[in-house]
Amino acid sequence: MKTGSTFRQADQRFPLLTLEEQVNQLARDGWSAAAIKQYQAHVERLLATHSFDQNATQMRLWFDAHRVGSELFTEMLMADFRPSQENAQARIAMLEKVMGLEPSAENFVQMKRLGFWSEHGATPTLYYLYIGEMQQLRTYIEFTNRVSRLMYAKYQTRTKRFFGQPSMTMLNDIVDHQLRYYLGKPMIDFVRTQNVTRVGLKLSSQSSCIDKFVIQMHVTITVGLRMLQI
Repeated sequence: MKTGSTFRQADQRFPLLTLEEQVNQLARDGWSAAAIKQYQAHVERLLATHSFDQNATQMRLWFDAHRVGSELFTEMLMADFRPSQENAQARIAMLEKVMGLEPSAENFVQMKRLGFWSEHGATPTLYYLYIGEMQQLRTYIEFTNRVSRLMYAKYQTRTKRFFGQPSMTMLNDIVDHQLRYYLGKPMIDFVRTQNVTRVGLKLSSQSSCIDKFVIQMHVTITVGLRMLQI
């Protein structure tokens, strides 16, 4: 798995957390036992490769688990998920707890556990809304699609079918309502900073492979994460 982390064991600015410390921190953050087990399985597979610097390898994985929407983050979110309205509600609640989404006294939803990716080495227990490359954008969109289905299931009004019609009461939940803006921001930031355009991507050597993705990305962003506007 590509983590995109810039961790260097020789750089003293970057802390080292033991596996036990990592597991305990994930539990405090609000991750489920299944999610933590998923993370541990990834660590065990990486350590089994006997890399040159296993501490660095382990911390790269740790930071990947803290980049919201990464492949690992999504796997942890969906670990052992069984489709039902109750389970979907629990997963959304876990996601919002992990991200530290809480309404302030002024009824403004804050993400209290948000950090800056440029400083992630100094803040290893925070989470990051950051997309740095096209592959990360692809996996992030897959993540938002998963959240979309969870949110749809949470607010369904018909109980006989898993995907019933959503209820408009969702718009009255300030945390769920604000979540869509937080999740949309890294995609918009990436498009702006990378100056991504459909025309530019079509001119690349991979245009035939990514054109479908570009269209999906364009639709996802322009509707403002339509997934949460049901």
